[in-house]
Amino acid sequence: LSKALENALNSRFLEVRSHSAETLHNLRVCEALGHQASVEPRHWRRAWPTMLYTSAVDSVGRLRMSLCGLECCVADGGRFGAGKAEKVRRLTGLPTFEPVNRVLMDSLEQVGFATESILSQEVGWTLKALANPNLQRNLIGEFVPALRAFAKEANGLPEVGYERSPSKSLEEDAAAICSAILSCVASIVGEAQTLQSALVRPVF
Repeated sequence: LSKALENALNSRFLEVRSHSAETLHNLRVCEALGHQASVEPRHWRRAWPTMLYTSAVDSVGRLRMSLCGLECCVADGGRFGAGKAEKVRRLTGLPTFEPVNRVLMDSLEQVGFATESILSQEVGWTLKALANPNLQRNLIGEFVPALRAFAKEANGLPEVGYERSPSKSLEEDAAAICSAILSCVASIVGEAQTLQSALVRPVF
């Protein structure tokens, strides 16, 4: 997911490809492995957290849907193979977009670390993920002001502001594209934080 998002949101990349089929395949593999883990013998090891794992897989499925929507927004005219829309590259190349993108990537990194730590733990020792100070960060609190700063700068672009010329379709309207991209990014950050909380909460 992180690599796909970097490809979609990095203004230096001129092309964007759909990860829909690839991520769906990986999701199905995760579901199968989770079922296998739930029935395998686990002598001298803690029981496999089936409900927690299933919730995590469901959450990743929602993250995948947000990624797919984001990639459609970034593709020129919503058509894969047409390259990345130039207006999207201008938007994601704004200086204020970097903090938004950083919070996005950090949220995925955090939840990835927490997931790996919890699912790989075989005994009842203190969860090593809890020693990571980054898990104490309020990424939602960081995301909101970063989002507002970016929206303010983006509104200054001629193709986004109130004086923009009308577009032929939503797929070509820079303001609509910007709103859809931010909606997908916010959905990913929120879902990642929700999943992280669900993973860590049973430890306490």
